[in-house]
Amino acid sequence: MNYRIVHTTRYRYEQPVAASYNEAHLLPRSFTGQTVRGAGLTIDPPCQDYRDRQDFFGNTASYFSIVDAHREVTITAVSDVQLLPARRQLSFGDGVDWQTAAGWFAAPIDPDVLDAAQFCLDSPLVRGADVLRDYAAPSFAPGRPLAEAAAELMARIHGEFAYDPAATDIATPLGEVLQKMGMTTAFDKPEGSADFDAMAPKKPDDYLCISEVFHKTFLELDEKGTEAAAATAGAMPGALAAMPEPPRPVELKADRPFLFAIQHSESGACLFFGRVSDPR
Repeated sequence: MNYRIVHTTRYRYEQPVAASYNEAHLLPRSFTGQTVRGAGLTIDPPCQDYRDRQDFFGNTASYFSIVDAHREVTITAVSDVQLLPARRQLSFGDGVDWQTAAGWFAAPIDPDVLDAAQFCLDSPLVRGADVLRDYAAPSFAPGRPLAEAAAELMARIHGEFAYDPAATDIATPLGEVLQKMGMTTAFDKPEGSADFDAMAPKKPDDYLCISEVFHKTFLELDEKGTEAAAATAGAMPGALAAMPEPPRPVELKADRPFLFAIQHSESGACLFFGRVSDPR
């Protein structure tokens, strides 16, 4: 089945804009079941600088700039896409048991295995733990097909866990989040359970425990570029893990809306993208 997809994005400004610098994610990609026969952007008013790049995941990011004064920008994406008959869900690894599939990652050579290997690594927010392995173990009996084991594990998670949107918000103290995750003894719950003897010998009425956890993010943007940093510290009665002082700020006069981005210099990947609509 062939499709032509037209997608129009339009920006209107209250006041004339002297110049604009943009990054658009509007062009589709080819993958299993979908082939892109052709795709492109039409930009009005015409841009003076345009280039496409592929991000880490293979998606196309289109950068363009308009340096003439304007009050409106229209971006029209036209894509010709061919869709192939859909395969059934979880068709990957048909007939392959999970132990064989796990062995592929011992020394990954195949490009598809290398691409999947990244999802076996710890992430900044989720790290491998014995409790997670123990929970998944009943679904992964020796010799069981990978797709069957994965489907059962997802069904168990769906049936046994409940999403609580009120559990945390952006203002929830990190220490509270950690305690909800099961890290209670470090906060001396129950009382007397904290054990930091490797840092300071424990005495009956004088020992260390964590009382609070702080996380600080620093973002600096100036004419030289953008710098971001983050630090986490734990507060203990009688001791404080100090945060490093942020760099001395550099004054930058921003008297109009602007975009800013953090870009990996070697790969060109956009790590962070932001917009300041009203710099006053």
